[in-house]
Amino acid sequence: MSAPLIAQRLAVDHFTSLSIAHNYKEDGKDYSLSSWKRQLVTPALLDLYKLPYQKSWFKDTNDNETSRSWYEYIRDYLGYRLAVKDISYQADEKSIDYQVNLTNYGMDAPVLINKAELVLLNASKKAVATKEITDVAHLQSLQVLPVEWQVDKRWPFNWQNIWLLSLLAMVIQETAWQTI
Repeated sequence: MSAPLIAQRLAVDHFTSLSIAHNYKEDGKDYSLSSWKRQLVTPALLDLYKLPYQKSWFKDTNDNETSRSWYEYIRDYLGYRLAVKDISYQADEKSIDYQVNLTNYGMDAPVLINKAELVLLNASKKAVATKEITDVAHLQSLQVLPVEWQVDKRWPFNWQNIWLLSLLAMVIQETAWQTI
């Protein structure tokens, strides 16, 4: 069966793992996982098969477009993949009110985690505030979880040099992928 159809089935049926038993050779030819390493995937193909993904997944660390294989796609999106979709905020002299929208770009809900955490970092990348999120366990593929977070501005640090960890590509991902 082709990699796109397998990926579609994994997503539709909310798979969280894939066994190394699915990687086999027959008559000297690679099948399944081994062959998927050579089959390229594109955003257009993922859209065609209605599969979840982040556009940034097709970018390297320098924001250049990069090619990906179906093997990488299944490895990275099997299970859950929580990421920040967008952030907005309002500030006054006392606090900053953040509205953070988390999205699950993976193929299944993060059923085995009870909580996640957003972290506010200063310019030195030291945590200055945290927000526990406890509603993630039932976040199905492509669902959005709005999180409201109020941070007190009276803490002694420079608010001009603050980073929200999620802006630095916060991704919570857990899969039962076995390295081949």
